[in-house]
Amino acid sequence: MKRVSTLVSVLLLAAIPVARAEFQLVKNFETGGTTGISFATNPIVAEGGTGSIEVVDDPFKAGNKVLKLNPGTFANGTATNNDWFYFPIPTNVSGKATIYGRFAKAGEIVDIVWGTSSVADPLSYGDFSSIARVELDGILDYHDGSYTEVTNGATVASVWYEYWIVLNQPANTYDIWIKGGPGTKWATATKVVTGADYRLNSNDPQNRFVARMTTGDLVTPKATDATLWDDIYVDISGENVTTPGSGGSSGGGPVDLGTGRIVNIATRGQVGTGASLLIGGFVVEEGSRRVLIRGVGPTLGGFGVSGTLADPVISLFKSGETTALATNDNWGDASNAADISATAASSGAFALGAGSADAAILMTLEAGAYTVQVSGKNDTTGLAIVEVYQAK
Repeated sequence: MKRVSTLVSVLLLAAIPVARAEFQLVKNFETGGTTGISFATNPIVAEGGTGSIEVVDDPFKAGNKVLKLNPGTFANGTATNNDWFYFPIPTNVSGKATIYGRFAKAGEIVDIVWGTSSVADPLSYGDFSSIARVELDGILDYHDGSYTEVTNGATVASVWYEYWIVLNQPANTYDIWIKGGPGTKWATATKVVTGADYRLNSNDPQNRFVARMTTGDLVTPKATDATLWDDIYVDISGENVTTPGSGGSSGGGPVDLGTGRIVNIATRGQVGTGASLLIGGFVVEEGSRRVLIRGVGPTLGGFGVSGTLADPVISLFKSGETTALATNDNWGDASNAADISATAASSGAFALGAGSADAAILMTLEAGAYTVQVSGKNDTTGLAIVEVYQAK
């Protein structure tokens, strides 16, 4: 019993972080398409407008795709050219929501404006409220009745910056955090704006995010260099000043949890009989999660392990219940065996041989604590691994 209890504790400590409030991907541009995001160009004098919006190779990181806003040039002495993209923020937000993204300046001559809008299809500057901007001086400004410079807020070209815009929907205010650049001023996510008002200061819900560039005109020239954008996410559940993929919420400030996440837990042990079964536990914290569970014995022999369990059987239980939710003897006999094989491959699990006596269960589980029991068919004993994968 002591060995069983220890194994359960180890797996519980490594519980899968699933279905918590987290960022939802809007667009990372790796597919090269525009699904999930809208684009707009509005050349005031069409024959002179040369701006463009396109997905290109990241000039600062090989193998990455990014969105490029190229403002083009102004048409004549008074005309300008504007490019922007926008995407909807779900309207069922009753508290705070967080917008995350990355941006970089391809050169120093830029004019970027971040903003929000209550207009379903914002087509002009008057359709959205400015939140922040970066102009020719490279300094980050934010709008709170008028534009205010962020102290020590200069940005430089050819560097990626992360930004978090936390929208307080009931108060109709926003906060801004930023990370990146040379030196140490924004080495970690740094709060640079607190409780600012939108430019339009209306009571309409701000349910569109907008990023805009303008060339200015001959009298007041602005952008000629492009800006780059990538990894756009939204968390409609609240303030979340973490890098997407790290999980969790910042609470009172940023918490750097890294960019990876746990997708698999496993432990190897001796499978006995009666009270000496191999038992593993895991937790689905909220919502639901598709999970791949495996009890592997025979295939371990191919990795040089001796004394393996010849024919494992796995049974899945929800905490507090005595009736198994599912049981499997040989994985290839499962009705969803093809899905089990495909899910294992996509989750990084080693393959189980066709016709092997290893066991596997693939199913969607609701929130709760679960245990997996590994036993030997006909009370056989031997070494086995119990594995749990967050299915992809």
